[in-house]
Amino acid sequence: MFETLCSCHDVKWIGYKDLSIPLRILIKIQPFLDRILNIRRGYPYFNKRLAILKAKGLKRKLSAGNFDIIVSPNSPDLIAFLETSLPIVYIRDCTFQLFINYYPTFSNLNEKALSEGSEIERRAIENAWRVVYSSEWAAKSAVNFYGADAGKVSIINFGANLPEQQRFLTARPDDSVCHLIFIGIDWKRKGGEIAFKTFQKLKSYGIKCRLTVVGCDANIDDREDVEIVPYLDKTNPVELRRLIDIYSKSHFLLLPTVADCTPIVFSEAAAFGIPVLTTDTGGNASVIRDGVNGFIFRAGSSEADYADRIRAVFTDKSLYNQLRQSCRNEFNTRLSWNVWLSQLNSLIKEVKNSDCNADDSVSLTEDKENVMNG
Repeated sequence: MFETLCSCHDVKWIGYKDLSIPLRILIKIQPFLDRILNIRRGYPYFNKRLAILKAKGLKRKLSAGNFDIIVSPNSPDLIAFLETSLPIVYIRDCTFQLFINYYPTFSNLNEKALSEGSEIERRAIENAWRVVYSSEWAAKSAVNFYGADAGKVSIINFGANLPEQQRFLTARPDDSVCHLIFIGIDWKRKGGEIAFKTFQKLKSYGIKCRLTVVGCDANIDDREDVEIVPYLDKTNPVELRRLIDIYSKSHFLLLPTVADCTPIVFSEAAAFGIPVLTTDTGGNASVIRDGVNGFIFRAGSSEADYADRIRAVFTDKSLYNQLRQSCRNEFNTRLSWNVWLSQLNSLIKEVKNSDCNADDSVSLTEDKENVMNG
């Protein structure tokens, strides 16, 4: 988002590094204090006391600059108590209410954590001039649970966190073997077990296939025709190239998630024309359009459900080619950062009332740790 905004705005990144050293130290040790006090927050940043202190620090930093607008991605703690006359665009893929008892880390929260997390989320939404979500699922929560004015809530899909996506498509992968990829840090929450069983079911049908797991150490014993790549750093050119090669050789992204918001890997798959098979949970259905850039399955669908669909599509060459093209079209029209920027600029222009130009000054308040956690 930062790099995309920089393409046509003058952007200043303001975040943790701009807070006082004592406050930064307190933020670092807060998770340990929470464990000592037996406070389970889900994510550490849902802490009211720290959110108030962060707001004061950010207010001082903002007052020293000359800004037109604040863009705050995934950082409710930084804007919930922020006193400013600048319009805030708050960007999010979920709400605190949706996390509760949905993500494992948000299970069994105590009353203090529930109260503080909900207040921070509500205040962030109220303090924002516009709230932008990546799915209808999250937008409905803001309106129905937190009472957000529907007129200030927008839905804009996220793009793909890969460089130069326009050049990726479009030689078709080798059809002699069906290449499946699974990408995610959390093997269990992302549905790794069903993904692996789907791969095994396809093999039992007599279809030659391979499974590449990226981002985690899969908990499986039989690794025949399975490649596991525990971690790839996109900032490392060699590792980025390897990820691009994996995408380029793949036929399907298999991510039967148990709990999710709107995975960025959906947009990355679209950049390569790769159909996605995933679960109708969270905001997934706002990114994956059934039969267009992939397929949505009911929660609890079996490996046979996934395998049957893959077999039907993979063995129908005309259907598969058509699906690849529609995947790429979804990237071009909906799932790229260029499209995201165009739609976000439409909101920004409502404040600026002028075309995007190099004189626009944007403050990007973002907590890097929040983004990593999300």
